Amino acid sequence: MRHAVEENDRLHFDSEFRTLMFHIQALFYTRLARIRAVLTLLAAPRGCLLEEEEEEEDTTTTTTEEGSSGGGSSSSSSHWELSFLFEAEQPSKRERHAFATPDESQTIEVVLDTADDEPGATQSGNYLWPAAETLARYLVQNYSSNNNYKNNNQQPAVVVELGAGNALVSIAAWQLWATSLQCLIVTDHDPSTLERARNNHETTLEELLDSHHCANEDDEFTTINNIGSIPTHFEQLDWNHGQYDVKYVQELIMEHSVPAQTKADTVLGSDLIYHASVVEPLFQTAVLLLMGGGVNDKKTNTTTASRGRFLLSQSFAYDGETELEIERCCHELGLTRTVLWEDQGGKNRILQFHFL
Repeated sequence: MRHAVEENDRLHFDSEFRTLMFHIQALFYTRLARIRAVLTLLAAPRGCLLEEEEEEEDTTTTTTEEGSSGGGSSSSSSHWELSFLFEAEQPSKRERHAFATPDESQTIEVVLDTADDEPGATQSGNYLWPAAETLARYLVQNYSSNNNYKNNNQQPAVVVELGAGNALVSIAAWQLWATSLQCLIVTDHDPSTLERARNNHETTLEELLDSHHCANEDDEFTTINNIGSIPTHFEQLDWNHGQYDVKYVQELIMEHSVPAQTKADTVLGSDLIYHASVVEPLFQTAVLLLMGGGVNDKKTNTTTASRGRFLLSQSFAYDGETELEIERCCHELGLTRTVLWEDQGGKNRILQFHFL
């Protein structure tokens, strides 16, 4: 009993400490971005800045293939961090998204503040990527309580989103599965993006409380009780160094799940793969979350993880190298891939990965 109390105290301290460090790091990155932007403008003649902009335009096609919103090749990590710092400072625009269930018995509403521009060459989560809206709409239309949880007849209790960006998918899932969710964990490796995701989550809740959903105090109490009370965490997770981060996420799942478990029922992701090098760390991270243990524990964890699934949406076709890498990772990790939905050209797709 004493050991259990000490373990709970340790988990609580770790959670509070990581939250504090998250806010400190996000504040540091924001201030650093402003300082670097000012110094760059002051130090460089206008002609030099124009030349640099022209060079950036010439290299756009190469930088597009360098990584993703959750992880990428380590050789380009410094370029990514710098890009994230500046994109966090982009002016924001407010967007409202609404997704109705097939029988129109429920409408999922999400309010987002996103970077006021089209997604750039760098895969920053400060922008809203097309596949996020596609996946959110698909979940609402196919995984609502009235449709049952597809191929399972059970809604998920633990959901983790990888490379969440603005958190459109997470916030939609948070409302869609409110009656079954015991824990929602929103992850990204960029602190400024996570801060934006957290703000979007809070803004959406405030809007739901202020809107027609809460015409009186009883409605407000119901809304808070249904979705406002769901434990929701915003955590940094780098797929290339995921063992420690995943372990901490598993501890959070253990803290909130009944009966206690360390695995996620559903892992979500949208527009995460931009280069073949991203595939292996991404899929290893997803498998760790679904299995609730290390890859080496696969034999003992496959049974409990068999109902778990990784849903991944994309807004462009993968190249041949990336497709081969996905097949290789599926084979090595014991996953099977199913195309749940695709448009006529096969450019936009929603894929499901689950254990054989």
